[in-house]
Amino acid sequence: MQDLTPVLSQFAPLNGHRPETLSVAPMAGGLINDTFALGEHWVLQRLHRIFRAEVNLDIAALVPHLQRAGVAVPVLQPSLSGPPWVELTGPAPHAGVWRILSRLPGETLHKLTSPAQAASAAGDRKSTRLNSSH
Repeated sequence: MQDLTPVLSQFAPLNGHRPETLSVAPMAGGLINDTFALGEHWVLQRLHRIFRAEVNLDIAALVPHLQRAGVAVPVLQPSLSGPPWVELTGPAPHAGVWRILSRLPGETLHKLTSPAQAASAAGDRKSTRLNSSH
């Protein structure tokens, strides 16, 4: 595992803990970004190069609206310089746009095995019957 201290040291404390003191482990299944579990309650991501850093401003603006609607969403954490990301230049493995988000409880499913799972993911608590012919 690569040492991500140069990245993590750029972020503000997380619930009183310096990010670089937390455990880091790759998370499987990401299709676009490089994703790491950061301790038990956080996620560290390096954005794919197709995304500009400012995409995080869109996310930060959308989060309060979703939260008011009762939707559980990951929340971006600030860097020491203020924005909810850091952009590092230079050689790999640290170059890129990085962000830390809060980690939601639950599990990630990469493939649904039943219509009930789709209804649950959609928040449809009234109906567990879906037309599976489509």
